[in-house]
Amino acid sequence: LNLIDTPGHADFSFEVSRSLAACQGALLLVDAAQGIQAQTIATFFLAMERDLAIVPVANKIDSVNADVEGTGEQLESVFGIDAKELVPISAKVGTNVDAVLRAVVDRVPPPGGDASRDAKLRALLLDCHYDSYRGAVASVSVVDGVVRVGDKVRSMRTGATSEVLELGLMTPEPLRVSELTAGRVGYVITSQRDVRAAKIGDTLVLERDYQKSLSASTDGSDALTPLNAFREAKPMVFQGLFPQTGDDYEKLKAAVERLTLNDPSVTTQTETSAALGPGFRCGFLGLLHADVFHQRLKEEFGAEVIATAPTVPYRVVYPGESSAVSVSSPMQLDVERLSQSRGVPRVEGSDPVGISEPMVDATIVCKNEHVGKIVELCVDRRGTQLEHTHMSNSAGTGSGDRVLLRYRLPMGEVATDFSDELKSRTSGYATFDYEESGYQQSDIVRLDVLINGQSVDALAGLIHRDKAQRSGKVWVTRLKEILPRQLFEVKIQAAVGQKVLARESISAYKKDVLANYYAMDKSRKQKLLNKQKKGKKYMKSVGSVEIPNEAFAGLLSKGFKGN
Repeated sequence: LNLIDTPGHADFSFEVSRSLAACQGALLLVDAAQGIQAQTIATFFLAMERDLAIVPVANKIDSVNADVEGTGEQLESVFGIDAKELVPISAKVGTNVDAVLRAVVDRVPPPGGDASRDAKLRALLLDCHYDSYRGAVASVSVVDGVVRVGDKVRSMRTGATSEVLELGLMTPEPLRVSELTAGRVGYVITSQRDVRAAKIGDTLVLERDYQKSLSASTDGSDALTPLNAFREAKPMVFQGLFPQTGDDYEKLKAAVERLTLNDPSVTTQTETSAALGPGFRCGFLGLLHADVFHQRLKEEFGAEVIATAPTVPYRVVYPGESSAVSVSSPMQLDVERLSQSRGVPRVEGSDPVGISEPMVDATIVCKNEHVGKIVELCVDRRGTQLEHTHMSNSAGTGSGDRVLLRYRLPMGEVATDFSDELKSRTSGYATFDYEESGYQQSDIVRLDVLINGQSVDALAGLIHRDKAQRSGKVWVTRLKEILPRQLFEVKIQAAVGQKVLARESISAYKKDVLANYYAMDKSRKQKLLNKQKKGKKYMKSVGSVEIPNEAFAGLLSKGFKGN
């Protein structure tokens, strides 16, 4: 048996989907003391889409709060699974664990596919990591045919060819073998050293089979078709990563390149900020994914980074254009061009001019007593309720006293502190999961932060117009606390276009020019004060305010919205 443990957080649904692509069945593990969680629902439907055999398991039956009967009733009401199929276990004390293995053998079918010797090879690339001694080590699931050491394989997606140098099984230690047949899951090491050339979800075929299919008849009967196992990872949150100092850019570049070898779901492109210098614009599956990436940069490579406020990918239709443009950074938005919609005819068949934001369908499972607080949070984040279902058991007590809420929310509201706020309002008892739900046009504006009239690109953000003023006040207040005083007055503003929404000022250092002149007539004193005033005015016109990187790091770590 090959067993794969998958993460439960919504940010890592891509990891779950590619793990399920190599499986014939799934263990639906439910906590008997807490009942069905939001992640349980999301993972169940991923397994159902692949028509996998589901083996329901209730864990922690040794707990005093365990309600096995109520858990079975929840499975029947939510998933339609017969409660008699539920396997109650206690992994802590080992109760009934052997029944799980028997259920897997009895209920999960064997791998399908063509295992005959003359079958054409089709192997699904599930994962790939970098080994400093052996190069790219790929995990594959052989669907059809057989692959042997010495075979020449081709990537259906990139067209690259390489020779198989080593094959093996995970038992769980690597066990070298001479061949992998249909139904096997193992590792493949080829002459290809670059991990970036290995695309997760790719189909590997034999080069000789590919050449035969090209020279075969044109009716397509012998054509090799790739395996459409799962979608590619799609970034949901974007952040700018910059080094603490400009001298550390090359060190950060090397660290990001090495780290993305083992995490292909991270997208990177170079970016230059007027305030922070050269860096990278990185796309992540979610905020937790981004936090894990930052932590690995620090612990594994010693790279200290400044991360800008997270943004989501928006779609913008400019006046006179027929197609939408993707915008993942606030500075990519052409505000002036977007505002010049008056008098420009709309292109027939195009989307309405404006900005569309990504939406998600969020699933929240909580106790009945916390529903009011959660509804208040979702309404504040511009959510629309889709479902409100009670998952009570027949007795109405125990783990059955739970509520399933589904809301359609803007991804920009979820990508900041929604999960933390949800845990805070429910004392950690609510669970949360989400899935993409397309785009919806909304009144999104760019909030610029100006210091003495100069816009700071690293502090700009895209936000809904109704929340722009509140967020602007939060930003200018934080900046006033962080920025050092100067010899001239520093003006801090938050603005949308030409309209200033909030303002704070940092008073200048003041020297008492009259300290040594006590016996002086009024006109002489006024002359000295006017001279000082004129000097400060000149200093303000030629001086600049430098924001220290430590201030950026402390400011941006608190997020953009300031809710």
